[in-house]
Amino acid sequence: MLPDLTATIAPEGDKRVNVQFKKLTFGPLKLNFESNNWLDITFLDSDTRISRGGRGNVFVLVRD
Repeated sequence: MLPDLTATIAPEGDKRVNVQFKKLTFGPLKLNFESNNWLDITFLDSDTRISRGGRGNVFVLVRD
């Protein structure tokens, strides 16, 4: 069973996106909430994207 997360993503300039989380469903558990955050894109090429989140997390995404 995988959680279902609802969010909106809006670009802010060339290197930042704003992320607003709205709803989380995990089995019978359903939570409506609002959490605002952002991601700064620190590196991007055709295969790899490295981003840093508003809470200091680093995300590395690699194209398969």
